[in-house]
Amino acid sequence: MATASQLSIDTGASADDLFDEIFGAGVTLVSSTLAGDAVQSGIYTGALETLEGISPSDSGVILSTGNAMDVTQESGDPNVSTGTGTNTAGGIDGDADMNAVAGVSTFDAVIMEAVFIPDGDFLTMSFVFSSEEYLEYVNGGVNDAFGVWVNGSKLDLSVGSGNVLIDTINDVETPNLYVNNPEPDDLYNTEMDGFTVALTLKAPVNRGEENDIRIGLADGGDAAYDSNVLIMGHSVQAVMIAQDDAVNILPDTIRTYDILANDISESGDPGLTITHINNEPVSVGETVTLPTGEQVTLNPDQTVTVQSTGTLGSQSFTYGVVDSAGNADIGFMTVNTVATLPLDHVVEGTADDDLIDAGYTGDPDGDMVDAGDAADGSDDDVIDAGAGHDTVRAGAGDDVVQGGAGDDSIFGNAGGDTLFGGGGDDSIFGELGDDWIEGGDGHDHLEGNEGSDTVFGGTGDDWIRGSYGDDEIWGGEGDDYLWGGYGDDLFVIEDSFGNDTIDAENEDEVNGDTLDLGRVTSDLRIDLSHVNPGIGTVTDGTSTARFDGIENIVLGGGRDTLTLANFGGADRVEGFEAPIDNGDGTYSGVDMLDVSGMTDAEGNPVTVANVTVTDTNGDGSGDAVLHFPHFGESLTLTGVPVSAVSSPAQLVAMGVPDAGRNYIVEGTAGDDLIDADYEGDPEGDRVDANDAADASNDDVIEAGAGDDTVFAGLGADTVYGGDGHDRLFGGEGGDTLDGGAGNDTIEVAKGDVADGGDGDELFLVTDLGEPGEAPITIIGGEGDETDGDTLDFQGLTHWDDVTYADPDSDMDGGLSGNAVLADGTLVKFSEIENVIICFTAGTRIATARGLCPVQDLHPGEMVLTRDHGFQPLRWIGRRTVPALGSLAPIRFEAGVVANKRPLVVSPQHRMLIRGAKANLMFGESEVLASAKHLVNGGSVRRMSGGVVSYVHVLFDRHEIVYAEGAPSESFFPGDIGLEAVDEAAREELFTIFPELRSSTGNFGETARMCLRAHESRLLGLG
Repeated sequence: MATASQLSIDTGASADDLFDEIFGAGVTLVSSTLAGDAVQSGIYTGALETLEGISPSDSGVILSTGNAMDVTQESGDPNVSTGTGTNTAGGIDGDADMNAVAGVSTFDAVIMEAVFIPDGDFLTMSFVFSSEEYLEYVNGGVNDAFGVWVNGSKLDLSVGSGNVLIDTINDVETPNLYVNNPEPDDLYNTEMDGFTVALTLKAPVNRGEENDIRIGLADGGDAAYDSNVLIMGHSVQAVMIAQDDAVNILPDTIRTYDILANDISESGDPGLTITHINNEPVSVGETVTLPTGEQVTLNPDQTVTVQSTGTLGSQSFTYGVVDSAGNADIGFMTVNTVATLPLDHVVEGTADDDLIDAGYTGDPDGDMVDAGDAADGSDDDVIDAGAGHDTVRAGAGDDVVQGGAGDDSIFGNAGGDTLFGGGGDDSIFGELGDDWIEGGDGHDHLEGNEGSDTVFGGTGDDWIRGSYGDDEIWGGEGDDYLWGGYGDDLFVIEDSFGNDTIDAENEDEVNGDTLDLGRVTSDLRIDLSHVNPGIGTVTDGTSTARFDGIENIVLGGGRDTLTLANFGGADRVEGFEAPIDNGDGTYSGVDMLDVSGMTDAEGNPVTVANVTVTDTNGDGSGDAVLHFPHFGESLTLTGVPVSAVSSPAQLVAMGVPDAGRNYIVEGTAGDDLIDADYEGDPEGDRVDANDAADASNDDVIEAGAGDDTVFAGLGADTVYGGDGHDRLFGGEGGDTLDGGAGNDTIEVAKGDVADGGDGDELFLVTDLGEPGEAPITIIGGEGDETDGDTLDFQGLTHWDDVTYADPDSDMDGGLSGNAVLADGTLVKFSEIENVIICFTAGTRIATARGLCPVQDLHPGEMVLTRDHGFQPLRWIGRRTVPALGSLAPIRFEAGVVANKRPLVVSPQHRMLIRGAKANLMFGESEVLASAKHLVNGGSVRRMSGGVVSYVHVLFDRHEIVYAEGAPSESFFPGDIGLEAVDEAAREELFTIFPELRSSTGNFGETARMCLRAHESRLLGLG
């Protein structure tokens, strides 16, 4: 007999709380509802200890047709309570869906519903159903039932009758899926007389769109004797889907089966591992005996070996599986014990080193090679060699062969075969026909032989030969050797291609061999400098592929650079992206030419003056051909017209040097605006025109005298402000900014280094959305100062994230230290006298496009509200004030009010407080309390000093929105609310809502009851 102990259950959980508990990876909650009595649902914890042998999950959601707390009791006999036959006052009677499932009228139902967005194409749920009506009321007309509907369609179990009822899941109908717990045996700590093993339901869903789910539990036939369902925590997910399996087996025999082969995981490295067999935890080598007598053993390769009984029939059991990311699911396997094994149209190998050919008789179902027993009666066989170092000769027909684990040798023989090596170092020969070959993992040897074959190396250092025909060869990852052989072969290179060797072999060609780089997304450098135009290299900076015998090159998706040289011959490429016309006489280069190794006839470096552009047709209508001046070098750009690459400006944008430039954008002695449109440089150098010394946008800009404004734009620029009160904006890229003399304003972002020089500088830290966390370095400078240098973080950090190395109150040497921005970027500063931080910028609000910083919202933005779903934002206002006294903001530490990270709001801002305590004190389950009334000096405290910017968001009515996950109010334009905005903002509000001018009461009521100061403090936060 089990020892009674109470399962911990929170019956105060809201619908959102319940769905947040069961929703897992790949599922996002949009909205939810809960119907039934408050005692019928809750979140349980500690189940692995309290419900040992019942729940494989420590936490989850419990639904009950009675009181959820009655699933266990605190002490004594665990199965003698008289409280498990409750007629629940708030339960739902006669729900049509539940009546249809039970087949009788239903009572005491509890129903939860939600709208959600999945990241996958399937949804799964794991649960345990239990009932006090087991077993004496089975088929007695009181059919307690559990039902789930997705997008209006009921989900059925894929085993048994499909329904989850006491009449269909029991010791007779599904003996392996039911666990008996009768009184007085009481083997398990639950008041229920029986329960299921952990089961699963699955449904197709619409990826990336809103879907709906309905989950219900009800008493069938009467309101007496309760049932419960435990829904495993985070088991409703869309990334790890265990698919059903079935195996045919003779009586009293064993058979090994790969039940994970058809399971789906969205994780990059699935790493699937079996954790349970029929609810029992299992490790490699352990055997589980099912109630029906079959024995299931887990093998080291995560296959299972089934030992059948002597009884004919079908029995199902469950298995639990987890992927490398920790996502878990449950699948069903059905064992069909039959007198004669039917053909399953798959020739299966064993775990040993098999020879599978026309004479092979080892398939457990009797399938054979070339025996006319394929599904369509042909010799188009499907062969699964399985584990071991197998040799497969597929013979006649268009066969499909899976090598599986081990170092396999596969021969396609006749026909157009599809051959997969799988794991191990495999040798695969397509032989006759147009074959499809995939090596998979390992260092494989692959040959297409005759026919026009398609060959994929996969991972590992592979050796591949196409041989005869026009073959398509994909090396994949690893350092591969790719040999084309005869015909016009296509070599496809992808990202992470490795140090490959490509031997195209110029034999029996019509159009020549092609190197296709189109699937590489990174920037490539293709070296065409060899005297033989078919020889060269391609590198992404990490991997280098060497090629010989290539007549055609298709460029990649990144910014590719072609290296040319004297004696380089006549080269041809496809996919070259010509410069982009900026519309002002300048061009921005995309794919580039490196001609630094080329000279003219006198030995001088090549410039645009030395390049002649013609076309392949001779009339301007063909592909552009660039001719260089020394020894007849040329480059044909297939698909590019002459007009796109023939002007000096276009050639300069492509990387050909322009005569006379010094690669410095120079300002004048006046007040210049230097940006991409600036044309005042005496040599014609431009900003972001790809005319830097290396043909990039890494510009050098010297603004000179005057009060200049510089927008450096793209690239890693170097900017000198010079004399005057300059404004310098580095833009994207890791820039170096020097203010020089004068009181300068310098904007910095990720990767920038800024030196203010002499004068009182203002440094503005900004977020341009650049990837990575490249640090920012700021040096204020100490010369010719009056008020000192100011560093304004513009709300991108908090005071808690700023540390000072040497605070200096007399401004002699300034402040130095470090700050960490909200996105993790490190800011190192020195010689700074003033630091400004805004508290509220960066607070994230839940919107239709995800979590967005409040300062980035705009009127019309669809914001998620608690009461009315997504609503359009009508107005947003911002006011910056000293963070002192009554204006100092209030900080809530993470988790205090359901906020995911620290939250800072104005003192008057009201937070939503919910729960039983609020209901008990004020008769409302949800109330609003001002932040200043919740201060407790610890987890909620006032933050004084510096400057604070308050951002107000207004809707058509007072709403509850989500800030950092915490429900809180939107702006309410009452008398106090309007005092928080300036005169201009009030006039703007009166324009949008003219009824407010006569009376603020015209806006309507607040979304919830608003507490006074003494009432707020009763809640226990303040």
